[in-house]
Amino acid sequence: MYRSANELALLLRHPLQKKVVGLEWKPKSADVIAIACQSSVIIWSIDTKLLANSRVPLNCARIIDKNLPSPVTSIAYNSTGDTIAVCGPISWRIVLIPDDAGKEPIAVRHWFTGCWKLKWSPDGVRLLTYPSTTKIRMFENIAWSSAVWGTDFMSSYCQAACWSQPNGRFLLMAPNGSGTVYALTFLDKADANVVGGANKLIKALDLDSLEPPNGESSVGGSVHDMRWDKHAERLVISFKGM
Repeated sequence: MYRSANELALLLRHPLQKKVVGLEWKPKSADVIAIACQSSVIIWSIDTKLLANSRVPLNCARIIDKNLPSPVTSIAYNSTGDTIAVCGPISWRIVLIPDDAGKEPIAVRHWFTGCWKLKWSPDGVRLLTYPSTTKIRMFENIAWSSAVWGTDFMSSYCQAACWSQPNGRFLLMAPNGSGTVYALTFLDKADANVVGGANKLIKALDLDSLEPPNGESSVGGSVHDMRWDKHAERLVISFKGM
């Protein structure tokens, strides 16, 4: 871990920190980071007085290793940083870890199948989950009801998805092995037992083959990942095998 470009690394090491599957900085914090391992979540609170090239003491680590999905495959902070959501592909539970160390993690029902990845909407009121099916499932964070979207022409699970910034009114997603990007709109407000959102996904982009200007070689194919900038004006896309 680097504190700045001009400083040497701080070392985060713990006996339970094995088989790391994800990293998440706490929103609006440069000193708290959650590290997801297959059997635990470790939340490090970094002492800003530590010298460069130091090992962070073990007492700076909060360990959560009980009642988690097994194996853990994804974690995500909500927009306020007061909750971490945790999921796994063979567990029906999504576990919520409160930022308050005095509160125990709680589980919410995910349905009848697990999910391998999840993402909060930027406003923190919806939680997107990627099941290992041809559909996506969305939760609202009040009563934890859910809704499902999918299409007849989706032949695989969701590979990549990203929310528009800063309000999460639009969601883009791409199935595994596909160069097609679909869009889902959320112009209404989520509420208890009301997830909201448009009735169906619509085809937004066809990226199987793109011809760049100036004679550059063509790009495109299966989408690997996508990210929107903070104003939802630019979208960056990476492709598998490129």
